[in-house]
Amino acid sequence: MISDTPDPSRSVIEGLAAWELEHVAAINTYEAKADAPEAEASEFRWLQAEKASAAQDAGMSQQKIADNWERLDGTTYSQSHVKWVLKTWDVFSTLGTRPRWNEAYHSDEVRKTTHVAQNTGENEWYTPPEIIAAAVEVMGGIDLDPASSLAANKTVGAAQFYTKEDSGLNVQWKGRVWLNPSLCVGSGSPIHRETMRRIPRR
Repeated sequence: MISDTPDPSRSVIEGLAAWELEHVAAINTYEAKADAPEAEASEFRWLQAEKASAAQDAGMSQQKIADNWERLDGTTYSQSHVKWVLKTWDVFSTLGTRPRWNEAYHSDEVRKTTHVAQNTGENEWYTPPEIIAAAVEVMGGIDLDPASSLAANKTVGAAQFYTKEDSGLNVQWKGRVWLNPSLCVGSGSPIHRETMRRIPRR
């Protein structure tokens, strides 16, 4: 029987709220237990994925989860790794019997994405994960997505995002901004004009 209780011997990570620390402590506790052959490690990787998913659902960004997910050598994981962990959980979590973690993590069901599959048939257009990963690699993270949704931000992992109800055109944009507006906008649309206006000129 595997205990779901975080190891109290873990040191407190500064800058995290109590609820964030609870998720991070569990993830990091399982990291040590997953340092084993795949047959033994798989179950702990699944538990980590479950905790990471719960952390995101509670409001932690993928980047924040990554920044506090410690490897055994003291370094932390990338936002890209967290993204794939979360997608693996989304794809396989409802199955009665799950495959071993590494098999699921690298599976076609997790890794395949196409633009057509991301299109809802309306004005929603979700950026494929590999594009987000490339953007994060260049920018070092995403602070704001002014044209997003809760579902879209599970992939983008922006620290802050605005939905169509928030009207991202009416608020200030700060930091590293990612913007992928709805599929049907053109060069004359308000969001396009506003984006061009806000790009710094040199």
